[in-house]
Amino acid sequence: MSTVVAVKGKRAEAPIKSEFIIEKPELPPPDKNFEKEKEPEGANGGPPPSKKAKKNRGQNKQRDFFMVQQTRKPCPNLYTVEKCSYKDCKNLHTDDELKSYLDSKLPDVFEECPVFKMSGYCSSGLTCRFAGSHLDGLTNICKHGCIVKAEKNGHPIDIIFEVLNPEGSENGSVKIEGRNTETLNGSVKNETHESSLNENGDLKAEKGDIKETDNTENLNGNMTREAEKTSATEKCETLGGHLCLEKVSKQFKNVTPRPLLQSLRKGKVPLPNTEDYMRRIKKEKARIDPNHETYDFLELDDHQDVKLKIEEIKKVDFTDKLYLAPLTTVGNLPYRRVCKLLGADVTCGEMALADDVIKGGFSEHALLRRHESEDLFGIQLCAPNVDQIVKAAEFLGNKDYYEVDFIDINMGCPIDLIYQKGAGSALISHPRRVVDMVNGVMYASGLPCTVKLRTGVKMDSNIAHKVITRLRKETRVNLITLHGRSREQRYTKLADWDYINTCAQAANPVPLFGNGDCFSFEDYQNVKTNHPAIAGVMMARGALIKPWLFTEIKESRHWDISASERLDILKNYVKFGLEHWGSDDIGVEKTRKFLLEWVSFLCRYIPVGLLEVLPQKLNERPPNYFGRSDLETLMASTDCKDWIKLTEMLLGPVPDGYFFIPKHKANSFSS
Repeated sequence: MSTVVAVKGKRAEAPIKSEFIIEKPELPPPDKNFEKEKEPEGANGGPPPSKKAKKNRGQNKQRDFFMVQQTRKPCPNLYTVEKCSYKDCKNLHTDDELKSYLDSKLPDVFEECPVFKMSGYCSSGLTCRFAGSHLDGLTNICKHGCIVKAEKNGHPIDIIFEVLNPEGSENGSVKIEGRNTETLNGSVKNETHESSLNENGDLKAEKGDIKETDNTENLNGNMTREAEKTSATEKCETLGGHLCLEKVSKQFKNVTPRPLLQSLRKGKVPLPNTEDYMRRIKKEKARIDPNHETYDFLELDDHQDVKLKIEEIKKVDFTDKLYLAPLTTVGNLPYRRVCKLLGADVTCGEMALADDVIKGGFSEHALLRRHESEDLFGIQLCAPNVDQIVKAAEFLGNKDYYEVDFIDINMGCPIDLIYQKGAGSALISHPRRVVDMVNGVMYASGLPCTVKLRTGVKMDSNIAHKVITRLRKETRVNLITLHGRSREQRYTKLADWDYINTCAQAANPVPLFGNGDCFSFEDYQNVKTNHPAIAGVMMARGALIKPWLFTEIKESRHWDISASERLDILKNYVKFGLEHWGSDDIGVEKTRKFLLEWVSFLCRYIPVGLLEVLPQKLNERPPNYFGRSDLETLMASTDCKDWIKLTEMLLGPVPDGYFFIPKHKANSFSS
């Protein structure tokens, strides 16, 4: 990496062209004759409070979040085939209740629902904040068959139909006899024959075509709600459920079924591999001198079956792949989808606590989800003890429920809460435990295992090379990723790439990726040229501030991306967020919250055309400046109020009383 010269006591400032810098107004000199106000007394008449201002650093650990006010809403089971079966359901069910709800509901954000556009069906139904695009009265429209919008004599009509031969349909098309035939790929064919019309010009209800019920009028008239319900139900039962919901389930993977969560909470999920492995290492540790740290478990005669099983696991090829780091809070599924569009090769879920995974924690299982675009995907687990992480790994190795390419062990998290429990970066000081974790994860899950660690705990005491040497000798770890900072440094100072290269040499032939301060294609190429032992680079904060970093590296260029192009990236994020979290009030505000978390990093980016010297460095912060357009200036603001304005362009006005406090204090001067 290139060297950045820092002035003591002063933060590195990015070199922006002078014509874009906002000059600070000069304050008039103080009036010496003006009598100073009396210093305020402290509590109980004590000394006045200190005027020394604290640095705006660290996390807002006690921050509050805006919560959407909960009201009675339409029952979500109204939009399923089974309907609502709860006797004491407190949600809304009757037509009068639903009409009253729609009358009092907030206006739609925009005309088009991104979920409906993507899948052809929006499960939020009446609660959707974009419901106008898929509601017909009180009926939630399904593009793929429940209700199809067709045109007759210039007026939209509702055609209720039954799909003919859905399994044998060519190219996923739905063939019906009617005025218009709409296929699943969006094309429309005219399949009407004269023999299909009666003497009044209406469609005949012939066998295998459209079913009529006692409550159904002809297609020129208005169908009753009961007829709509009946026909939609018949059609869904014919297909075994909504085709559109099947499409969604194929897109979003690793969704833990509710019965399985309940079994986890009751401790009824058997984990035989974990029990066997823990029995083995407990037996060996009893036979070995406690002061003897090293014992090569895989080479012991009693455990050659374990060694054989681990060595049969097919390794993942990480060669020259661009790896998006697992990022807490911001590295969610919608963000990872954006990075995949921009060139990321490998993605990994947010850090999940292994113990909470095994106990069936809903929020922890939400971190396991994977999108179909994530073709090389891992799950990162964090735990202080061997048995916890091996249990979670065995559970995730169940291919009936989860599609996981590798499991990553977190040994780098510097957060106090994690460190004090003996997890995260605390594991660097316990190499024997780490070795047992890696072997156990691979034996129990049958999946490749990777680890991510820091240089050490203390700033001037690097110990990662010792752990890495033992991992190479005593495990079959697939990949090691080293963040070039200690736990004490957190994210300050520059990453030590010379030490990362030394550790890569110690890890050989196990590939080692480096992590820290990569913010341009030049930084990436410097690593590949000057540190040849390093197999690749993991992108973390650089990809948060500049997600198109992957594109720049692959195309070897500085991308002077326009404000409108950056806005398009945010639009994609919003679309993906609504698909993931839902398009109702709660989903919209959750998407807004995580968008604001991301914007708190995006605002640090300085457009290429504004810089005197290329490229921008990760530790450089800009002076106050304005952009080449109003939108670019808005995106450069570090004021939370401006971030909220940006979200209103994408998600509509915020609710009354809305507020946002960023996770990191240094990310904004106003909340």
